[in-house]
Amino acid sequence: MKKTFKKLLCCTAIFAMLFSSCDFLNNLTGSGGENNQTPTDNPETPDTPEKPDTPDKPDTPETPEETPETPNIFNGKTYTYDYGSGKEIFEFTSNTTVNVTIGDSSWKNVGWSLDEANSMLTIKGLGTYRYTFKDKNLLLEEQDENDTDIFSFGGVFICSEDKTVVSDASAATSEETSFAWNYIEDKPLLEVPSNVTDITIKSDKDFSKKTLYLISANSGSKVIPNSEIRNIRNFKAGEIDYELNNSGASSASSSILESKSNGITYFQEEYINIDDYATRDDSPDLSRAAAVSVVKEYKVGDKKKLWINKGKMGTADNYAQLDATLYAVGKHCYVWILDDFYAETASGSKVSSNIAKTYQEKFDSIYELEHAVFGSEPEKIRVVYKDTEKNRWSYRPNVDIATKSDTGSMVNIVIYDIEYDYTDGETNPAGTAGYFHSKDFYVAETEITDYPGIAIYNKTNIGKYVYMDSAMANYRSNDSFSTLCHEFNHMITCGMKEIPLNTTSTSTNYNEMLAMICEDMMKEYLVLKDSESPLARIEKFNTTYYQAGVGGWNTEALLTSYADTYVFGAWLLRQYGGAALAKTMLENIYINRDSIVSAVNTLNNTSYSYKNLFEQFLLALTGDKEYTLKQDAKTTLSCNGYNFPMTAIDIFDQEYSWDKVNGGDGPRTFNIWDEEVSSLGLDLQNDYGFIIQNFSLSSTGISDLKEIQLKVDATTDSNNLLYIIIE
Repeated sequence: MKKTFKKLLCCTAIFAMLFSSCDFLNNLTGSGGENNQTPTDNPETPDTPEKPDTPDKPDTPETPEETPETPNIFNGKTYTYDYGSGKEIFEFTSNTTVNVTIGDSSWKNVGWSLDEANSMLTIKGLGTYRYTFKDKNLLLEEQDENDTDIFSFGGVFICSEDKTVVSDASAATSEETSFAWNYIEDKPLLEVPSNVTDITIKSDKDFSKKTLYLISANSGSKVIPNSEIRNIRNFKAGEIDYELNNSGASSASSSILESKSNGITYFQEEYINIDDYATRDDSPDLSRAAAVSVVKEYKVGDKKKLWINKGKMGTADNYAQLDATLYAVGKHCYVWILDDFYAETASGSKVSSNIAKTYQEKFDSIYELEHAVFGSEPEKIRVVYKDTEKNRWSYRPNVDIATKSDTGSMVNIVIYDIEYDYTDGETNPAGTAGYFHSKDFYVAETEITDYPGIAIYNKTNIGKYVYMDSAMANYRSNDSFSTLCHEFNHMITCGMKEIPLNTTSTSTNYNEMLAMICEDMMKEYLVLKDSESPLARIEKFNTTYYQAGVGGWNTEALLTSYADTYVFGAWLLRQYGGAALAKTMLENIYINRDSIVSAVNTLNNTSYSYKNLFEQFLLALTGDKEYTLKQDAKTTLSCNGYNFPMTAIDIFDQEYSWDKVNGGDGPRTFNIWDEEVSSLGLDLQNDYGFIIQNFSLSSTGISDLKEIQLKVDATTDSNNLLYIIIE
């Protein structure tokens, strides 16, 4: 059974209301209580999905002044919730008082009482909750006649099943700079508090044969420069006392440059935030006649002019209308070849009608499978028009695709030499294998000339379009078929998120993760080798993961961004529900990290934050046997006899080694003692970028090692994270 640790996902319903009121301050401190600090604003909960505003809750009734004696069910226990930028700690110091810490604020001797017969816990100033214990976790259900919210805390003392929680109550307060960690094997990860400089690690058992990993991470949106990365400054064990100089980064570039590789990339659409230029007008356009269908029934041999980008992707300046001919018609798709890239015998960047037929058959075979997991592509078109009175561009209400697109619900696959970059004689081409652009689901009623940021809508083909590279089709067909799944998945994400939610804010990271896990689960159906699937990206991840964040996108390290995004997504599905997890992501009302977190918690009855998932992922990268990629994803969905298998990945296999000559298994680690991170000038990338350093504790030469002391850097930046893992 998977070990789970329920944490409070969102305290907003309770705490946001109470922390901002003077009554809360008056009520929270019990008899003889002491308010040590002025409370801060409601603690930030970045992983909490935004929801529509709800009416304020009524004030929490005061707790009776007299607190009866209670059984020793809470006394002596401490419960904590780590919400990323701080912690909330409830330390039950006696049968009648509890110390409450919320971020940097704390209150002593808060009154509490227990109605054991009705399983009711009352904390003075916070409210009354029905309590239950489930899997050694405390669950609190707020008692409110208008609403019910369930929150949960993992007990530091009694919860032995979450590895990411400190194993005893020796956590440093905001004033302390020293920290004692009682290490046990079931809890191998410690997040070092930002103010701590001195750490003592103790264990009842010898850990001399284990490895200590020091992981610097960045949960913020800006790069942390090398000079500010937190690190070890001193290490003591027995008679060993080692001082690190860390004299500063070299004058070299702040990151190792992305190496050129014969890898596949996809066009990265620059998502246009039309809200910078347009407002929504949900009123119907009564001046126009009732919309009618414009759909045509195309046949093989028919021609069509299409807007095609003839140069580098990403700008409207390179577009031209070019002739294309229809060479295959399927149940769900049309396959077009640009006239300049057709030949009766396929060669170079020119493809034949047989290639078109193969793509039609492949697409029709995967169409229902992708729908079963990820949902449906758009059946609506977004209409943009110029509001002359307000001198702004605005939206009409979305219209049925049949009223604007002459290809209607058919998916159009257009084959040509993307970016016109094929070199004669190449038989193993690289570059952009395919792309999808959501511009084709937009139409402007008049030409856009005054706002370059949305001028791309002048180049829309109006309908369901994906674009595939002709040279890849000829020489790397299996790679190309996997890419076809990938690009169609982008179209589906547009249909499930962008169009219905009226948003253009789905991140590249989120879109690419969904598209690559789609390729992953379609690998066996398409009978692909690992080298023809996203698994080929694992070696890149192991080699240069530190050039991007698993939750972000670094355009200067594109292949690493793909690799980081894929490996994190592959781990999520193997850990938390396989194809059903992907389905839940697409069906919820959130986007980006909120969508991921909501799906994991909904499917697994957990209360994790994105940061919690990231910490578990770090454990997977250091060889943990529970939070691991080396397990098959659960079989949770089936369609047409296909179960969407995602088999175990051994990230430490030599096949994925970052140093095949000298043996570098798993993600690259940097030697703490050689101070490689500093000497190489590595920066800490934003959006959960991380760098792994390590050393073997056997190198101390101590045969019965049970205690070590470390001096580490403190920081005032809450996003500048430091983890210690002992595996």
